[in-house]
Amino acid sequence: MLTGTAATAPLLGGAATAHAGASGADALFEAGKFDRAGRAYEEILKKDPGNVHAARRRGYVGLLGTSSPTPRSTSRWP
Repeated sequence: MLTGTAATAPLLGGAATAHAGASGADALFEAGKFDRAGRAYEEILKKDPGNVHAARRRGYVGLLGTSSPTPRSTSRWP
């Protein structure tokens, strides 16, 4: 049984187009360079708005990405 992108991509135009153009963005994502990966996925989505893989990874970047190397404290006290 197929799950995730592999299962839905055929319904949206084929598995072959689900990952088209995402290899560089995927490398950035896997390296943890979420800001750059997010911009790369946005460029892919401008050219191919139906790219399920890029849309999904862009969503992950939104959840995982941070430009701050350490979490910020929400406390008002030092």
